[in-house]
Amino acid sequence: MQPQASPNARLCLDFSADGLNVYANRRALKDLRDQLTWLIDSPPEEHYHCHVLMALENDESKFDGKRPRNAGVVFSDNAAEMLNADLDAGEVVDLSFFVVAEDDLDQLQARQR
Repeated sequence: MQPQASPNARLCLDFSADGLNVYANRRALKDLRDQLTWLIDSPPEEHYHCHVLMALENDESKFDGKRPRNAGVVFSDNAAEMLNADLDAGEVVDLSFFVVAEDDLDQLQARQR
């Protein structure tokens, strides 16, 4: 059975020129760890998967319309540059994870669309 996330998990996917940055509090990273452990332990022939935002978004955000979402997306001003990265020339588009303080998440989540 897929694990349930804590209502206190906070995560923000930030698309930027460098790629996708995942900013989260410790609770969200632990919940993501639990999701990935469940996925790792699942039978490969089942093709189970984890939708990060759907798995970590709490009920207040998902069903009651609370904004900003506790698990959401922002786009940095330079996000369009990621699409034009010259991968053949060695430019890197990366996936990075950051644990950040609650006030950092407040600032990021204030930019949600």
